[in-house]
Amino acid sequence: MIITVQGNRLSFNVPDQLKFKQVATEDTLMTIPREDPNWQIKVINTKGTAWKLTAKETTPLSTANGDTIENGLVFKENGKSASFTEEVLIYQQDKNGPNETFLTWNKDSGLLLQLNPIEQNVEYYKPYTTTIKWTLTDAP
Repeated sequence: MIITVQGNRLSFNVPDQLKFKQVATEDTLMTIPREDPNWQIKVINTKGTAWKLTAKETTPLSTANGDTIENGLVFKENGKSASFTEEVLIYQQDKNGPNETFLTWNKDSGLLLQLNPIEQNVEYYKPYTTTIKWTLTDAP
């Protein structure tokens, strides 16, 4: 008989990229869904403690030539929206939670792109990038 003992750990896995769908341009505030409907975050907690996951963009979405989209990344859940310019609570779990938690959202919630492409002079066919700082905290 082989017995595997897993030590106490708290870790997470976030995909390297998050891409958004291409949509027709309109002169209105648009919420653009993720390209991959199965995009998810996995948290592993074998410590039996409460935890929370937060995120914040380190710089605005920008092109290689410096064109930016301010406040474009948002987190939507339960009818509320928060900009990634400030630290956003993505999820929290109490100490009685499962060892593995998979964070998924429908197409109208979670991490989304929200902007008015005309007002913000979005440069089409140029990739916009940013870095998101993810923080997993071993705390309630």
